[in-house]
Amino acid sequence: MWYTVEGRNDAHQMIMQCPYCGSSRIETGITWGMSVNTGDVGLRYDFGFMGEGIAQAYSDLCLDCKSILRIYIREETDKNWVHKSDDAGER
Repeated sequence: MWYTVEGRNDAHQMIMQCPYCGSSRIETGITWGMSVNTGDVGLRYDFGFMGEGIAQAYSDLCLDCKSILRIYIREETDKNWVHKSDDAGER
């Protein structure tokens, strides 16, 4: 949830507010990492014959109630996104 700082109405003065606890103590743009044995973390997309790519995921975190408020990517979204894993046995 976003709200406007009092007396301001332009987009650059918007502040995020946690919908769960009401706090405005939000850390934004936190990058997702990976563990040594887990592989890449992020949204997968198909390059065709060249394999798959991973879009880096970012999150905004409420510092008071520890809720992840949103997950997003910053790169182009016009990709051939992978919707389910072939390893899951679903076809």
